[in-house]
Amino acid sequence: MHENTCRRRNALCEKCGKVVEKTQLEAHMNQFHQKLRCECGEEVEVGDMEDHKKEICIQRKVKCPYCNLVTKAINVGEHLNLCGNKSSICDKCHKSVLRKDFDKHAERCGISAAKEQ
Repeated sequence: MHENTCRRRNALCEKCGKVVEKTQLEAHMNQFHQKLRCECGEEVEVGDMEDHKKEICIQRKVKCPYCNLVTKAINVGEHLNLCGNKSSICDKCHKSVLRKDFDKHAERCGISAAKEQ
């Protein structure tokens, strides 16, 4: 009896597998599965937009590990290439070291790799 009532009242969302009251299925689809266009041009479901903007979107903000400049993910490769190939002076041995190689150098030189560059 309970099973029959549940089948009559509820539906399984085909997108996420969640059991939803049939009267709320359209609202559920709009709230979680409606596609929106992100500023990057990609269509993303409403429920995935936050993760998309934080992790995937090419327009998201990314901080350079070398200089802490914030740039768009789409531009970070070019920036990392330029910025990582600039040199900094090691505080311990006073050698000029490429920013991208500083972690390896710090290990060999016996200093903390968390140096401000």
